[in-house]
Amino acid sequence: MNKKGQIATYDLLFAIIIFMGIFVLMNSIWVENYSNAIKKEETKRMQFSAKQAMKIFVDSSGYPADWTSGNVEIPGLLREYGAKKISNEKITELAGMDYDAIRSLLKIEEYDFFLSIDALGESHDQNIGTVVPANSKAVQLERVRYYQGGAASIALTLFK
Repeated sequence: MNKKGQIATYDLLFAIIIFMGIFVLMNSIWVENYSNAIKKEETKRMQFSAKQAMKIFVDSSGYPADWTSGNVEIPGLLREYGAKKISNEKITELAGMDYDAIRSLLKIEEYDFFLSIDALGESHDQNIGTVVPANSKAVQLERVRYYQGGAASIALTLFK
């Protein structure tokens, strides 16, 4: 029997096992890093969409400025542009609109949302949208505006 041939075969087998081990390790590290990068990118996109939607709600009066659920193109909640006062009539109109229509107007069709208007110290609270499930990935933004004679906390949560 040829001893040199057996040693070369064992060396080759050992090299293949080492290579496969390193390959599997590197592949799993790459997959984990790629997965984390995808999750971070999704979070960034969700944050961007939430900022855009919140800006529409609390920094604009919408379009047309005196919109109703029948003619709204941009559902801004301010009484008038730049006033920082939320219109109760617009909140009522928004609450009466179809959930998917609101998502479409805000261009957030790929996410669900929950808008909470908490009139601090008052009982004029409003909630619009779908309640956030406990296991969902969510982004929340909060602003303070003038509503019903006092300050109100307006929180927008986008989730998937």
